[in-house]
Amino acid sequence: MTAAIKFIIRALKTAAILSFAAVAFFVCFTIAYYIFMKPSKNKFDRLIEWKYFWEKNRNGECIIDLAEVIDIEWDSAKYYNEKYSSKDLTEILLFMHNGHVVYSAEWVPQEYENSPGGVIFVYDEEIPTFYPHNAKFKAYKDTVYDYEDKFILLKQIK
Repeated sequence: MTAAIKFIIRALKTAAILSFAAVAFFVCFTIAYYIFMKPSKNKFDRLIEWKYFWEKNRNGECIIDLAEVIDIEWDSAKYYNEKYSSKDLTEILLFMHNGHVVYSAEWVPQEYENSPGGVIFVYDEEIPTFYPHNAKFKAYKDTVYDYEDKFILLKQIK
């Protein structure tokens, strides 16, 4: 082969490697942005999304144990929504330890269609209170409406 052909083959290989690296970087950056840096979601939503993504791809279904996901010491958690709290706050999840709030996640009112997505607790009539020993939830997505694919629904396993 002539030197010119060898040079062209080397240049094409280098271009292919650089193109692959650029695409891989873009994909990794997009995933990292979506999971960790999306400013309109709270930390709790991002933790649950990451756990959902990981477990769903590994096992086909997703059981989330909040005692494993939340890396602080807590002894009870209480979930409130607009039916039980003030009109200024739509939803709040409080993690308590020895009677003090050690972590909270808050969600502000938005129309679902305009929401960035996140976590929605699904529960019966009673206000959910749970403890580290019973903080296991089935996580799933319901795609009845187009926008619902943005949300991860959590239903406590009893």
